[in-house]
Amino acid sequence: MNIGSLIREEAIVAGLGGLGAAAAIFSSATLRPENQIREENNISKELANDALEMESLFKEIQGLEEAEIQDVWAQEYHQSDVNSQETNANAWGKEFLRIGDVNLLEESRWISQFKSSAHQLNQQETGMSGKELIDSVEKIESKQEGIADTMANDLYDYEYKIKELDWAQSQESGARKEEFWRVLEEEWGRLAEDESQTHPWLSQSNTTLNQDYKFLEENVFRGLSNPLTEGKRRLNLGDIPNAVLAFESAVQKDPKDAEAWVLLGRAQAQNEQDPVAISAFNQALRIEPGRLSALLALAASLTNEAFELQAAQALKNWLRENPKYSHLIPQETGKPQLRVSSILTREELDGIQNAFIQAARLNPRGSLDPDVQSALGILFNLGKEYEKAADCFTAAISLRPNDSLLWNRLGATLANGGKSAEAVSAYRRALELSPHFIRTRYNLGVTCINLNSYREAAEHFLTALNEQSIGGKESLMSPSIWNSLRIILHLLNREDLISALDLRDLTKLNKAFNITS
Repeated sequence: MNIGSLIREEAIVAGLGGLGAAAAIFSSATLRPENQIREENNISKELANDALEMESLFKEIQGLEEAEIQDVWAQEYHQSDVNSQETNANAWGKEFLRIGDVNLLEESRWISQFKSSAHQLNQQETGMSGKELIDSVEKIESKQEGIADTMANDLYDYEYKIKELDWAQSQESGARKEEFWRVLEEEWGRLAEDESQTHPWLSQSNTTLNQDYKFLEENVFRGLSNPLTEGKRRLNLGDIPNAVLAFESAVQKDPKDAEAWVLLGRAQAQNEQDPVAISAFNQALRIEPGRLSALLALAASLTNEAFELQAAQALKNWLRENPKYSHLIPQETGKPQLRVSSILTREELDGIQNAFIQAARLNPRGSLDPDVQSALGILFNLGKEYEKAADCFTAAISLRPNDSLLWNRLGATLANGGKSAEAVSAYRRALELSPHFIRTRYNLGVTCINLNSYREAAEHFLTALNEQSIGGKESLMSPSIWNSLRIILHLLNREDLISALDLRDLTKLNKAFNITS
């Protein structure tokens, strides 16, 4: 997710996984198959002519009555996944109420028909066998109806227990996950403090956060008497690559100039180079820990690089260092906890958001603090609440309507929230204010990809690369833009230009897309 950028503009794909209810298998050897039932129907028709067969049929029905329904279905059902609703539990149970090859409801209807024939038979035959036969059939019918109700009720009870168990397991799982991350965080901190060992996986995660700024070896502004002033002039003209070189010369000339380091960081951020921008901002804060502009800009770049925890901490420090809002952040006592991961918990995010909301309320209506609104926009982006973030950036823009950086952040927020068409308008406004704003140009290209406007995306990427090439240094050109252009060439079926891309041959690429450098 990006705030000041859409380098890695977030494409959220919602995977909807549904657990369907597994079909329960009911089986039992106690009831006879349908062909046997048909034989019994034939026997019932012969009873009226042959009373001597009543006794054998009666014994057979008695055997059916005494048969016990096994609980195999319940055990098998216990092994299946259930995802049905309470409202259709009874209907589900009756619809699939089968044991082996026998449908219990169909058998009940057969019993009713057989009972009617038996009543007629009983009127003709006054012996005890007929009466006992009817009593036996009534018992069987009652038993089958009871089975249907019992199975449906058991199904509902089991579903309810499964849901209770799932809920309990989900609660336990959530608690275990939190405990896991807490223990892991402590272990990371312990390893980070252990200077006797090296841990490549830790150093790699902290490279962007703690690395020293790396200067270009060749710099045409190195001998300039006042490179800081020249850097500001170049930045105002939109000549970002040369502004970077001028500010590098300025901090080399005076390494303790916090303002020069902040301006260098801003120029690198606009040049789509957040990692080195972070290094510059950190250096400014080592010199002047309470420099508010550095903290706010650092938070945006950290967010772009997915260092969510560090971004939130930078904003928290912004409040603490701001005399107007410092009372909203309690003073920390004791040794601060070492955090080496970038994981930001919801509780931590909510705490910082609430502090900034209180800060916003301190300003009367009509006198909003644009920096507070911008910080809230970053925080809501961290929480993926893009509509709220867009509202905050819009409020900040209302106070600073000519701030291209705010327009760019609004565009990135709208794009992250799936509003690509609206994002284009915000980006275009940013480019009207700052025609050479490389980051915005690149963001606009990414949004064109989302809108399936591939050729336009390629044109924006090439324009951004041409802007970066003004400084004459390939190291000033963003790998993210080159990689995005590679994707576009494949989407446009222009594999014939891949070799030119590999060679960084802008002349050939410009010609292919009619770009004037």
